[in-house]
Amino acid sequence: FYDHEVDRTVKLTRRPYTLAEFTELESLAEDYGKGRGTALPRTIRQKILPALKKGQADRLAFAAQVKKNHPNLFDALNELAPEKGSGWHVDAEEQSTELIDALMLLEEDRRMEQETAR
Repeated sequence: FYDHEVDRTVKLTRRPYTLAEFTELESLAEDYGKGRGTALPRTIRQKILPALKKGQADRLAFAAQVKKNHPNLFDALNELAPEKGSGWHVDAEEQSTELIDALMLLEEDRRMEQETAR
């Protein structure tokens, strides 16, 4: 979508991925799913996509809300400092993040772990 606040196109995915990029994405998903100290509760994960679909001010407000309890997520969401470990890739015309892709991969892994009906 086009964000008029930053005068840039915002992409909430970076697909398609190369094999090397996908390996990094799997690692990121693992960190947010089971990583010690970085595992995100499902309630927080469900709020991320709707928050990222909003304008920059609302995205930054959401990042500030999660900062105290989830500093790693704040770092990934902080688009004002992309050089400091942010999950955003920013250039003059667009910015993108792989955070949503990592969370989707994490949810798919969780679904695959569940037993199916017999």
